[in-house]
Formats: sequence, structure tokens, C-alpha cells
Amino acid sequence: MAHPDGGAWYTAWAVANLLVDAGRTEEAVALLEQQEPVDSSILAWHLIDLCRVKDAVVILQRPRPFRTEHLRVDRPTDVPPF
Repeated sequence: MAHPDGGAWYTAWAVANLLVDAGRTEEAVALLEQQEPVDSSILAWHLIDLCRVKDAVVILQRPRPFRTEHLRVDRPTDVPPF
């Protein structure tokens, strides 16, 4: 059974960091390239480590995705959080 957050960007980021720490940067880049670009600088740094500077520049020059949903804010309350 798959974890409900298994496809989230932060999961891919964490797995990519583990791969890089294990010396498997190429696999980390392949994983990050499959994900929605939330923070493209992470992918760009790994591309630079692989001497793929031109690819990193192209990624960093892409416009960042615009967040369409609003942050949820709870109603103010006088009840302390504890």
C-alpha cells in the first residue's frame, strides 16, 4: 500500500537528498525532473554538480508556478492554544 503523500514534492526532495548522500546524483536528478517544480533551485544545484550548468540555468530561468489556492487562516479566537 502506497503512502498518501508518496507523490508529494517534499517526498521526492527527501529521497533525492538520500540519493545524493549515497553518491547517486544522477538518480536524484532523474527523480526531481519528474516532479512538479516547487523549488527548482534544488534540481539546479544537483545539475551543476553533474556539470550540467546550461540545463541548470534553463531551469532557473523558468517562471515559478503561481499558487492559485489561498492559504487557510482560522478564525481569530480568544481561547489559548493550550
